[in-house]
Amino acid sequence: MKIITKGININITESVEDYLYKKLSSVEKFINDDTKVEVELEKTTNHHKTGDIFRAEVNILIHGKMNRVERTSANMYSSIDLIQEELFNILSNKKDKRITLFRKGAQKIKNIFKRG
Repeated sequence: MKIITKGININITESVEDYLYKKLSSVEKFINDDTKVEVELEKTTNHHKTGDIFRAEVNILIHGKMNRVERTSANMYSSIDLIQEELFNILSNKKDKRITLFRKGAQKIKNIFKRG
């Protein structure tokens, strides 16, 4: 997994980058080693200090389909946490669906051989 980080209106510190790598390592089992993961971290506004001001976005291209997750919160670390949870749910559901479809197809082939 190759993680490409981009900061908009914010400098990405080593601690934020390490935290991001640690959180995204949990979804590594769902994707290949050569998959490119694009992460965009942004401070949406500079003029106020209350409300949702940090945005995190992840784009992953898996099996020809784009998977995109975007979350906004008051803290950069909580935005990364929210993204990790959502991305884990999306990728695990897709993996389960792919396995289920494979098993259904295998069962149909098995039934064809039984009849023949």
